[in-house]
Amino acid sequence: MEFAIQHTWDSSPVDHEPIRMAFPGQALIPWAYFPPNVNKMNSYAVDGSGERRTHEALYPVPKEDIVESQKPNVHRLEYFHNFRLQSIVGEDWVQPESDLWKGKRCASHFLKLKECMREDKVVMKNRMQGMKK
Repeated sequence: MEFAIQHTWDSSPVDHEPIRMAFPGQALIPWAYFPPNVNKMNSYAVDGSGERRTHEALYPVPKEDIVESQKPNVHRLEYFHNFRLQSIVGEDWVQPESDLWKGKRCASHFLKLKECMREDKVVMKNRMQGMKK
């Protein structure tokens, strides 16, 4: 699998050759550690330091979605793209259930909540208040 980061987090082109990330190594991570139903991904790189630091993203925030004084945020799930673990481990693979994730809210849950917020901010506000209790 290889990705090429060609933009900063805010959709500006990078001012250097695109960062190419290849994953030729192997890691043995128990499947139980992966949350269920992961279906989105993005990839980030931080280049430089101080005032010259740039935050780059495989799938950047579109220019028209950026507000004044906005900072990079790698948790903006609405800008992630579709992803399937089967694309790495094979189409016949079925993710085993894990006791680690039972009863936990996963990233896909929060993405759905964000979509609801766009449709009805008042209803969403009430839902979030209920989750804090």
